Amino acid sequence: MRKRTLRKALCSTIAFVMLASGVCPVFANAQEPSWKTGIKDHWDFSTTTSNMGDKTKATLHGVELVDSENPVFGKVLRFGGGADKYMKLDKYINTGAAGTSFSLWYRYDTSITGDDANKSAVLLQHEGNGRSLLVLQGDGHYNTFINQQNVHSKKAVPKGDWQHVTVTFDQENNQVSYYINGEFDGSQNMGNSKVNEVLSLRLGAHKESGNMDPHPMRGDVDEFYVYDKVLTADEAKAV
Repeated sequence: MRKRTLRKALCSTIAFVMLASGVCPVFANAQEPSWKTGIKDHWDFSTTTSNMGDKTKATLHGVELVDSENPVFGKVLRFGGGADKYMKLDKYINTGAAGTSFSLWYRYDTSITGDDANKSAVLLQHEGNGRSLLVLQGDGHYNTFINQQNVHSKKAVPKGDWQHVTVTFDQENNQVSYYINGEFDGSQNMGNSKVNEVLSLRLGAHKESGNMDPHPMRGDVDEFYVYDKVLTADEAKAV
């Protein structure tokens, strides 16, 4: 988002200079790229309210927005140690009806002690009747249990570095797809036990209070996208 803002500012400056010099710029009819369509919400974490889509306001529980001191990521959502640390979106989304996608950058902080390194960490979890949407396992693989069937990513990622993950849920075809750092990891059957209702969504912790297996997310999260559609491979790479 920050880079796109800089590009827009540069284009505006160029246009102003051309107009001031008597040269009229010609602009093509720019069509919105497909990865920008179907966005339900996008958080860059400058505030708790999303800056694209429905402009949904999130509630923070034990986590905070901080300056990452990284010029690329800027402000991030930071998770510390302990239990029950998460961002909540109340009565937010139905992932059991048609197609949805989630995408985010994160950095798992391996310096936070008190957790079993072999245990999983929650990235996305439904409340109520819902299930785990995205979990980072101890071995670095991703996992989902959305339709009451464990589906693991084929590739594992190292903990401690910034990583990007996109997961898509195609309920019409019972398929889940992972995209790891923009690269397609594969599509797999995710079972048929759908939960077809609007549920609250947690970013960073399990719905069971005090649950430490899987434990809450540790570290930072940035650029969180939620889509009301199944992203294509090209769209996932573009995000």
